[in-house]
Amino acid sequence: EILFPEISRALALRGAEVLCHSSSEVASPALTPKNAAKRARAYENHVYVVSANTAGIGGIDLPNASVDGASQIVDYEGQVRIEAAVGESMAANADLNLAALREFRHRPGMFNLFTRQRLALFGDLYGSEEVCPPNSLLDEDGQVRAPPPGHSLSVQNEAIANLLERGVLR
Repeated sequence: EILFPEISRALALRGAEVLCHSSSEVASPALTPKNAAKRARAYENHVYVVSANTAGIGGIDLPNASVDGASQIVDYEGQVRIEAAVGESMAANADLNLAALREFRHRPGMFNLFTRQRLALFGDLYGSEEVCPPNSLLDEDGQVRAPPPGHSLSVQNEAIANLLERGVLR
């Protein structure tokens, strides 16, 4: 999920150079939160982000064409290299220069955020804090179960209650 920076960071720290992001989002000429996040994840981790949007969605209470097209490829400097036009059959492609990305990652400087991280400063914080309860989709036997209706809302309400109780939210 592109809106959660830790996922992209964890993949980059394991050597990822290209993040494949499947999405179902509204195509917009304005800078949407997800489009801003794609650019941020690409820049802060010096990776390419290849984001493929759906080509329409049906059977729900949204206009059928509300999520058509606008797939993007964002380079490791956070620049949109190409964006597909809006429409069900639109596509985009670009060359990904992995040699240039690797050279960029090897250069020291203020621009190289990936090599300037001090992750140990946050290890204890991330390890000791919990927002969403873990393993909420496991049954009593430890097997993954299909989420029941209302599961996501229930988990999010529990997270809000936990954050209120700890004084994080006011």
